[in-house]
Amino acid sequence: MRPTQKPRRRSPPGVTLIEFMVIFAIMGLIAAIAGSITLAVHRDMAKPSRARTDLTIIALGLELHQCRTGSFPDTDTGLAALEQSGVLEQPPLDPWGHRYVYVNDDGHPVVMSHGEEGVAGGTGSGQDVTIKVAPRVPRPRDGPHCAP
Repeated sequence: MRPTQKPRRRSPPGVTLIEFMVIFAIMGLIAAIAGSITLAVHRDMAKPSRARTDLTIIALGLELHQCRTGSFPDTDTGLAALEQSGVLEQPPLDPWGHRYVYVNDDGHPVVMSHGEEGVAGGTGSGQDVTIKVAPRVPRPRDGPHCAP
């Protein structure tokens, strides 16, 4: 007598644990690559904004220097005057690692960053970022240039 064979039972179709792990690993790699590309793009887009913020802080320092001394630094002294007077610890570098440029044009100071290339002019990320500092004119009721 032959032993009776039980019919083979087929496992139901589905996904195994290893297949899930492979799928999640691939999805993780894709997300990491996309995230790093997006982060780099946004970091580059934020550099001009950071330069404008730095320039605003420098402009405030120049106004404070004008309040204390009665005038803005000359072009030759530049931003070093803010360091010497204790307004800034040290002049910051722009987001591209270059020094900010200071020009005092007959009492009308201009502070700028020459962008990524570090030379005047340019387009895109190499475009100049500039801020003009308006001299503070004391009003008659203000008395001296600034409050103590």
